[in-house]
Amino acid sequence: MQGLLGRPKERRAGSLTGTFLGWSKETPEYLTLRVERGSNGAFGLHLNDHNRINVVRSESAAARAGLKAFDRIIMVDGVGLAAQIQEVIKDRPALLLRVERPPSRLHRDICLHENEKGSTPFTFFKEVGPPASAAPPTTASDNRMKAAEGCERFTVILSRDEGSHFGLEVNADNVLVSVDVNSAADKVGLKTVDRIVGIEGYELSVPLPEVLQKLELGHNLRLTIERGVEQTRDVSNSIHALNAEL
Repeated sequence: MQGLLGRPKERRAGSLTGTFLGWSKETPEYLTLRVERGSNGAFGLHLNDHNRINVVRSESAAARAGLKAFDRIIMVDGVGLAAQIQEVIKDRPALLLRVERPPSRLHRDICLHENEKGSTPFTFFKEVGPPASAAPPTTASDNRMKAAEGCERFTVILSRDEGSHFGLEVNADNVLVSVDVNSAADKVGLKTVDRIVGIEGYELSVPLPEVLQKLELGHNLRLTIERGVEQTRDVSNSIHALNAEL
């Protein structure tokens, strides 16, 4: 396995650092991205044996979708990956990918672990130190960020055609009340009653229109979403308070 992940380096004897053992207490970022095959029929990326991206070719479909080296693909079209992605996608023209993006400071440790012969995917644990029992560790795809019990928080990147909308409407509480069919929002799986809590990496603590006035929206829009929270007021009663359409 070559490419961006490089060759494994010699480890220092006696090191007990968790990341050398193939796990970390660090928190990765989870994103949902849609990628379509380019005009040459390719997505423009190379992966290792653990569905982690080694190389994203410049100007490729993968690059335009926002995929990066070291991203690990954990779901395709809503289904968890139990095999290498090449065995799953076949001739699909477009893919909805769930990716795990590790902090850049862990790139070297990921190389050391995943470049070993017979290695397993680098894993992120919530607890400090290795698991206390011999039970199998929770997989990275199960360790989704939780804002509260029963609530999932995740990031999506919407990609739109030039001049078109992203295809969603929100109310004064930044809750989605409408998602257009086949829009950028629909293609990444956004749903009504999802709540936007972040935009372009910043926490959203005011109504979305106040932020949009200060932003120049381009081809891509990065949103942090909360799903599963019971809203404080009925959505049907707050449609009159629509303040933003993207």
